[in-house]
Amino acid sequence: MDVMERTSSGKQRLKAGLGSSISFAHKTGTQQRRSCDAGIAERDNADSATQGSWVIVSCTRGPLAVSAHERALTRVGEALRDSGALGKP
Repeated sequence: MDVMERTSSGKQRLKAGLGSSISFAHKTGTQQRRSCDAGIAERDNADSATQGSWVIVSCTRGPLAVSAHERALTRVGEALRDSGALGKP
């Protein structure tokens, strides 16, 4: 967990979409035509009704540039945040 909490890569992936009220200890991976982000999300200052941790794993693949993959991963984070699945924003 300590290593994942200190990860400095992937600031434009899931973490960007989740927003500042959700802590995300994660690990990124980038291979030929594939970009991934996986980790454990927790809402900061959550009340007892929304407490908990969520494992999130998302990957993209295809001939697009890494920046396009990162935009897609950001949108996944935004969708999770906006859905309320991780508690109230």
